[in-house]
Amino acid sequence: MRAGSKFLGLIVFVALLSLRCAAPTKRPPIERLTEVEVEGASPLIVKVADIEKRPLRTDEMSPPSTAGFFWEYRVRIANPSDIGYRLDRLHLTVQNLWGKSWPGDQPLNFRVKEGGEEEVVVRARLASSSPEDTPGLTGIEALTFLGHRDDGQPITFTVRVPLN
Repeated sequence: MRAGSKFLGLIVFVALLSLRCAAPTKRPPIERLTEVEVEGASPLIVKVADIEKRPLRTDEMSPPSTAGFFWEYRVRIANPSDIGYRLDRLHLTVQNLWGKSWPGDQPLNFRVKEGGEEEVVVRARLASSSPEDTPGLTGIEALTFLGHRDDGQPITFTVRVPLN
């Protein structure tokens, strides 16, 4: 992995830590997502890989949370076309299956060259103050990438990742 990708992953991680401290908003309950969904990315090829899940440590939770999980995964973006793409912004939303969501937004400085491939490391977490919820604590993380092609045309695509 290149140093730039590691740095970008660190930026995403730091932003997600502050994102997860925001107060949740209430949305209608959602259905469980069984696989990664990608919308609007063509001609880019987007894949999510290396999903790892572990229990949250006590020092990773803010009160009143008592238990939860941490996910880390890689979003790989391949560009088979003959035009480059610059991704400037990333909107993130983690939503649990009970309808609570945590939105966030951060700048990106990310370019996928013609015929190239790049990746972003993403970290998400969900926690609960109710120990009986913990075994079934799942949700969805939606990542919306915004940017433009080298010819100036805008691009927006969304990747929805199941947090199971």
